[in-house]
This record gives sequence, structure tokens and C-alpha cells, in this order.
Amino acid sequence: MSSVWEAKAPRTKFSSASVFGTHAYALDEGTFCCVDLATGERGWREGRYGFGQQIRLGDQWMLMQAEKGFVALVKANPEKLEEVSRLEALHGKTWNPPTLAGRYLLVRNDREAVCFELPAK
Repeated sequence: MSSVWEAKAPRTKFSSASVFGTHAYALDEGTFCCVDLATGERGWREGRYGFGQQIRLGDQWMLMQAEKGFVALVKANPEKLEEVSRLEALHGKTWNPPTLAGRYLLVRNDREAVCFELPAK
């Protein structure tokens, strides 16, 4: 086995990257970024989500749980950050990953837990 490329970024710390096609999306020291998997080059780096978490939704969406408590719906786009909506979910810092079960979104931190029923398509 051999390496395709090596890089020092993204530095994901508390979360893992999500892969869509030929690109990976990850939090790089708290800022969201897109990396080309063929070259290791970063296409863009923007959007302050802190040391939050993300989960992949289907073939083009990610749900971001930001360190500051809000949740954002982000579309996988190798050209730019595309945040579609934002929900003020928690009051205070969280490093916990969100959980999605059907239409129920569960988020928590060390002081509170909240369950949201999401709208149907």
C-alpha cells in the first residue's frame, strides 16, 4: 500500500471528514474546508463552526453541529461553502455529535439535550 498524497491539513481534532465523490469536507481547526482527494489540495476554507461535529445526510448534504450550539445544513459543493439553513439548537458549547433518527434530530451538551422533529421533504 502506498500514499496518494500527504498533507498537514485538514486538522480535524474532534471530528472526521465526510467524503462526497472526489472531495472530502472537514473541520480544519474549527473552520470548514473542502479537499480534493486526488491531489490533497484544499479548494476552500471558510465558515466558523469551531470544534463541532458533522454527519453526512444522503448524497449531497451534511448536518453541522457547531461548537457554539447551532446546527447548520450544508450542501456538499467543491466550489464554495453552501450553508442552506441554521437552527439555534443549544445554549453553550458542545463537542457532542448530533444524532438523526428518521425525522428526529437529537443534540446535547453537558447541560441540556434537545430533540427536534424535522419537517418532511
